[in-house]
Amino acid sequence: MRLSVVLGLLLCASPAAAQLARDETWMRAGVELRRAHRDEEALAHFTRAYGQTRSPVAQAQMGLAEQALGRWVEAEEHVRRSLEAATDPWILRNREALRGALSVIEQHLGRIWIDGGIAGAEVLVDDRSVTTLPMAAPVRVVAGTLTLQVRAPGYESVFRPVTVAAGGEAREVVRLTRIARPGGAMSSEDRSALVTTRAHPEVTSTLGGTQRVLGWSSMAGGLLGLGIGVAARVVREGAVDEYNNQALCPGRSAAFQPGNCQSLVDRVESMELLSTIGFVAGGALAVTSVVLLATASSPRRGAEGGARIGCIVGPGTLGLQCAGRF
Repeated sequence: MRLSVVLGLLLCASPAAAQLARDETWMRAGVELRRAHRDEEALAHFTRAYGQTRSPVAQAQMGLAEQALGRWVEAEEHVRRSLEAATDPWILRNREALRGALSVIEQHLGRIWIDGGIAGAEVLVDDRSVTTLPMAAPVRVVAGTLTLQVRAPGYESVFRPVTVAAGGEAREVVRLTRIARPGGAMSSEDRSALVTTRAHPEVTSTLGGTQRVLGWSSMAGGLLGLGIGVAARVVREGAVDEYNNQALCPGRSAAFQPGNCQSLVDRVESMELLSTIGFVAGGALAVTSVVLLATASSPRRGAEGGARIGCIVGPGTLGLQCAGRF
């Protein structure tokens, strides 16, 4: 009975011991490859060992191999995470060396922050997907001149070169333009905003005249509101550009804004609010004017069977596009 128990324990322990031996073999082989300056092969060994053990030692060795290969973003992530293992004996013995390596790695990195775009748009840096909009935090990137791409289904992609200083942060504002459809065809979203009404010839001419006055007055108010919205948007974009050109401004997400930065942030936010109010009020008055004018009758029009009018308020359309018969 005692012999069978011992044999059972040995059989259970054998796979784990064999795996541990293989992991140790990969680590030792990786170290030897590093000494021979065969860093790509060494990284493959360390990555395989880390995939099995999740060892902070393997993670640190991955970061050091990536540093040698110039893969700065991955190297920073792996070395920084390995230093979080405060109780690992190997990490404790080599903590200062790892911190020194991390300091060197950080000298090759910067950050990039994107404003604008649309929710869900994908951000790529040098053809590598890094995040989606809106951004929750700046993205870590290799310092230098990079190719930024922002793309979303149904919109023209934005491409531009961006220069990121080592230890610095580049801030970019992007605007995505909806792809035009051949022949001016409307999307389902555009068609959903199409308003078509027919006036009733039974309404008296006196009521129709008053209603037309109100309709044209509403149209004037709507155009004024849309004009205010456009003007506020222009001022807002100017404030954003001025903020981005201020070297001391840390980014709109920062809790503290030095000097003139806070006034620029306040201007951006107030213009955003004024622009929203202008577009909403202008759009509401414009739609009201359409309904009033479409349903206003006259003796001449009664014989023609009433007036017709159609307006489109859709994504990618600034203001209203209207056509009709009065």
